Amino acid sequence: MDNKITANTLTFQFPRNSGAILQAFALEKYLENNGCEVKIIDYWPPYADKFRWYGAFRKSPSLKSFIQIFSTRKLTMEFDRFKKQYMQMTKQCRSIKDIEKLPPVDIDIVGSDQVWNPYLLGEYNDAYFLNFKTNAIKASYAASSGQDSFTDGELEKFAGYLKGFDFISVREESFREKLEEHGVSNVEDHLDPVFLLDREDYRKIEQCKITGPYILVYYQDPKRMTDNLALRLSKARGGIPVYRFGKQKDKNGVIGITHLSVEEFLGLIDNAEYVVSSSFHACAFSILFRKQFYAISAGDRSSRLLSLLNHFHLSDRFVENEEALKSLEVKDIVYEDHEAYIKEYTEKSKSYLKLVLDEARKRKNEVVKGVK
Repeated sequence: MDNKITANTLTFQFPRNSGAILQAFALEKYLENNGCEVKIIDYWPPYADKFRWYGAFRKSPSLKSFIQIFSTRKLTMEFDRFKKQYMQMTKQCRSIKDIEKLPPVDIDIVGSDQVWNPYLLGEYNDAYFLNFKTNAIKASYAASSGQDSFTDGELEKFAGYLKGFDFISVREESFREKLEEHGVSNVEDHLDPVFLLDREDYRKIEQCKITGPYILVYYQDPKRMTDNLALRLSKARGGIPVYRFGKQKDKNGVIGITHLSVEEFLGLIDNAEYVVSSSFHACAFSILFRKQFYAISAGDRSSRLLSLLNHFHLSDRFVENEEALKSLEVKDIVYEDHEAYIKEYTEKSKSYLKLVLDEARKRKNEVVKGVK
């Protein structure tokens, strides 16, 4: 009898977003590196169709959206190419019934990303709570609700869904505390999966077309705090160029960048002098690559970023509002002062997953002994 451990992971694998793709990639690779045969469930619920290259035109047919689909298709093909090249995917599933038809595995793992955010999804999706027929161990890893506050009704809903889990891991410390207050026991909070791999793992695939020193803005916030801080940092460093990823092109001394591949996303962060962003994963990779960075508030979506910074004692890198930006005294991170915290929480996250794998091996061995 085959005693190999198998697992399916379930997360957001469909967005045209490098962070979403890389967190799925990292969890799969870490499990594989620890002796597990893994596939990512290629789950496309109906509302995910907006991420298909023709999604904009279907939602709002117009000449503008028709023109937009050509650039969107090119970007979609880039992400599809990365998944085909680096990630093991199941056949596409459109429903829970499709998931239940997949070959049985020893472990079903849901997470990371905002898989438990009903406002983002428009519903509490049973699939992301592993509420389907399976004999596998049910575990979450760094699953995020994407919220800072909850009603009692919402927390009761979460508690009901999580009763069937063998292992529960969330991404935000505040979310863990709220669940515990509502009677959900044995909840742990862990780092985003991208921290499960070493920076050298990412450097093997990264690409960067920009030469020379530069400052990177990864998405502009509505109040332009990212641009303002980046230009301030540029001036302090002799006027080195500022590049911004997003929809806007060159404007106000900032050079626009669009249509990044996953590999280019990694390379842009790794080769930047400074990163300024409100993106969780841009800040996460800044830490992984030990870059100088500042995190700009994303409003009520900042809990996961704040939780990460607090773990690593880097909360002073968070700029909450314009007043905080005005009074900000720019200083560089001395990473030697933070290495112990980064190692502590990285090892804690890895230990949790190893515990899940060990339990699966234990159950598999008991079955084998029973057959003999």
